[in-house]
Amino acid sequence: LPISQIDAAELMLNEFYLMMPELYGESSCTSNVHSLSHLAMYVRQLGPLWSYSAFCTESKNGQLKHLYHGRGNIVDQLIFNTDIELTLQLVHKLLKQHENETTLQYLDKNCHH
Repeated sequence: LPISQIDAAELMLNEFYLMMPELYGESSCTSNVHSLSHLAMYVRQLGPLWSYSAFCTESKNGQLKHLYHGRGNIVDQLIFNTDIELTLQLVHKLLKQHENETTLQYLDKNCHH
């Protein structure tokens, strides 16, 4: 991919990015739109966009969605809830070594692995 094409695309993407609020309103200025401002840099570093995929990491977004609620303190919520989930998995593993079958069935049904 010629550098001149990447440079031209970068100029057009940045112009579009700067015009977004005027064209579509402030609410359209999302993180996805912001990511446009980084595309040329990634193409320079990693090659054409078609040569790699974020599919495997995008699927993780669905797993993370249940770990936070609302828009505030998302990082804190993710850390706290991930810690709880990992702790519960450890407790579940330890209980499996010592608990009766009824308790283990309950844990298997209600704990996320």
